[in-house]
Amino acid sequence: MDIKTILSCRIGIAALLLCGAVALQAKSVKGADSHTTDMLQVFPFENNKRIYDFYVAVSYYLDHPNGDPHSQKPRFVKEKAKFQKMTFPNHRIWYHWGFNRTDIDKLRTFKPLRENIQRNIEKGRLAKKNEEAFWNELQKDVSRRNRELMNKAAKLFGYGKIGSISSQQRSQLNGFVSMLYDIHILGDYTTTEKSLLLPVGDLYSDIEQAIRNIAGTSYPDNKAEGEKLIRLLRRHQGSTDDYLDTLKHSFSDFMLKLRGGLYNYKSKFERQGFQMKK
Repeated sequence: MDIKTILSCRIGIAALLLCGAVALQAKSVKGADSHTTDMLQVFPFENNKRIYDFYVAVSYYLDHPNGDPHSQKPRFVKEKAKFQKMTFPNHRIWYHWGFNRTDIDKLRTFKPLRENIQRNIEKGRLAKKNEEAFWNELQKDVSRRNRELMNKAAKLFGYGKIGSISSQQRSQLNGFVSMLYDIHILGDYTTTEKSLLLPVGDLYSDIEQAIRNIAGTSYPDNKAEGEKLIRLLRRHQGSTDDYLDTLKHSFSDFMLKLRGGLYNYKSKFERQGFQMKK
């Protein structure tokens, strides 16, 4: 084999290895555009800039601890000296426990973060005496971020200020935002790195609660539509891909069927200038 042939073979092998590495990296993460596409396919809105920007913002709140496209650690970790030596495996250690785990006891149930805190203590990067302070700061950070997203959702969908709306409206908005969080996490389940995600059973439970929040309790027909969708989704729990596809094919119809007072979403959203799917 002459030298040119040997070089050609080596270049070809290197190119194949590079392609494989790129494909593996792509499979281990899922970008904001892909998550936004999933959200657009699940929810009943035709794409427009306001909707698109909000979906991107939700993805950033999950993948970037400070809600911008550059942050990798929450602000309080970077700013407080007692936490600055801590290390974390990747961005999914943060907030991929869903939207409604906001108190300390619930945050501690997210096993990847709890175990990572213990490793930081064992490695001397976090003093044991500062562990409770970490959880307290995290809880405040989660509450702040959730409040920001709820305010963004309230403004976008014409609810007014979050502090002046009814409990029914707050429940609806919580359903919208937590469902978007869950769609993002479902999308992450299509990648190779799943160990830092909310356990899939808990994820399905979160989605069911979001559906019930959106259907409400005021109208029996709406409640029945919510439970009908939940039963359909449960038949596809064996595969997160099938589950997400079922949401894409069924969730918009469910929302647009709801009627009565605050639950006629089709009329409400069209009054806000949104075009709904046919």
